Amino acid sequence: MQRRSFQATLLATAIGLCSTGALQAQQIIKLTATAGHPPVFLWVKTMDEVFIPEVDKRLAAAGNKYKVEWTKAYGGTLIKLGSESKGVADGVADIGLVSTVFEAAKFPMQNVSYYTPFGSEDVGVVSKTIADMQNSIPAMADAWNKSGLTYLSGMALDTYHVWTKFPITRIEDLQGKKLSAPGPAANWV
Repeated sequence: MQRRSFQATLLATAIGLCSTGALQAQQIIKLTATAGHPPVFLWVKTMDEVFIPEVDKRLAAAGNKYKVEWTKAYGGTLIKLGSESKGVADGVADIGLVSTVFEAAKFPMQNVSYYTPFGSEDVGVVSKTIADMQNSIPAMADAWNKSGLTYLSGMALDTYHVWTKFPITRIEDLQGKKLSAPGPAANWV
């Protein structure tokens, strides 16, 4: 008799939970996020500490019907720097930070701020300008589409600066000095 009572109670509880939606299964979506740079770089840190948590937060606020199970592959562990667009397009990763400066042949218009350096120091102005261009110039969207990608958003950085142990007041002050710069930015030096 106790067994039947227990089964009836269990059945009633299950029916009650189902009617409130508490037993609805949450759909797990597995996504891999990648970047050629390691997370010490601001743009990767932003993806890891802002974008991904915001996606999770918005899914939770929408009722937790979906949950993303993230795999994070930064620092070239899955896709090397300069190969992010191909890696995402080929399905090696689901979402990636495409450093267009390292893929300039595929994304020439996205590199407008690289080709016109030393403009505004206001990251907000640069970000808004590029976003407006991305939305209003069809060729910019076409570059992503041709690469098999969907553009989500861009990122901007603060300006480059020259730091030395000696004053620079004229070009001759650089005679015999060694200067370094990262990747494509070396062209500016």
